[in-house]
Amino acid sequence: MNTRRNKWITSFFLISLAVALAVGMAWAQGAGGWVSVQGTLAQYAPAAGDRVNTFFLDDGTEVHFPAQFYSRIGSVVKKGDQVKVTGRIYVGPVGDVHIYASMITNPTSGSTVTIPTNTVSTAAGSYPAAPAVASSPSTAYQAAQPAAAQPAATGAAPLTAPPSGASVPAAAPSTGYQPGLPMGYAPAPAALPGPPAPPPGPPGAAAPAPPLGASSAAPGMPGVRAPTATASTQETTLSGVVRGFMYGPAGEIGGFLLLSDDGTTVTVQVLPEISPWITTVAAMGSTVKVTGWMNIGPAGERTFVAMSVQNVKTGETVGSASAQPTGGYSQ
Repeated sequence: MNTRRNKWITSFFLISLAVALAVGMAWAQGAGGWVSVQGTLAQYAPAAGDRVNTFFLDDGTEVHFPAQFYSRIGSVVKKGDQVKVTGRIYVGPVGDVHIYASMITNPTSGSTVTIPTNTVSTAAGSYPAAPAVASSPSTAYQAAQPAAAQPAATGAAPLTAPPSGASVPAAAPSTGYQPGLPMGYAPAPAALPGPPAPPPGPPGAAAPAPPLGASSAAPGMPGVRAPTATASTQETTLSGVVRGFMYGPAGEIGGFLLLSDDGTTVTVQVLPEISPWITTVAAMGSTVKVTGWMNIGPAGERTFVAMSVQNVKTGETVGSASAQPTGGYSQ
């Protein structure tokens, strides 16, 4: 009798442990709980309209915050500072880690910025909202005062390669993200255009910067800005290790964080024409070579617009560097 009872107790314990582990793994992948992490602030990243609403830690973790809090956060923690972040964690389908901050602290100075939960939209597709299988991680904090938020993270649809034989009418060539243009699938990545030529003017005159909000970027992604006469006109190639990913509004990968060979951290924006194939050459932790041109953002952040991405180990490449840029860019 005792033997049978012991076996029953052991079986119950093992089943309970297995269920707990399964629940824990499901909680960590996608929808996550509250966490507190500390690291070095590697890079602020811009959104559309020159707003800044994220930064990256040196381990590749992307920290999201409402854009209207940037002036306060930027005065508390700067690039290279130690920073402690408390908030909700989201683990993406390719292992990328995102934290939606409720508190950001500089442990050296003791200064803290607290983000009230009522600044976070509870609309479908925003964070935090009820989990939705087909939704994607979002940086959509709102300035309005909605009803009390229900803390939970959105899930993300699995990222898959374009279906075989899929065909969507090709969008017009672009030099950046443009709202309303279908990304579409193509049999093979097409040659990508270079930046437009500077507008006419007196020799040596700089092109006027577009007004804030005039970027051609889709929401949540940095825009491609008008060229300036002082910017480099040379195509640039960078190499480094992929440390994290950024998402577009439809859940597509719109860019990644690159720890370059010179030790600097660069946000790489990929064009819609090559977005569906990025994970085939730029897996988390892989070494890649990117060819394109550099943007310098309002907070000094470096955003590299990639025309092609190559996996250094396999040699596999997506995109094309055949279109030579005619001018540099500056945000």
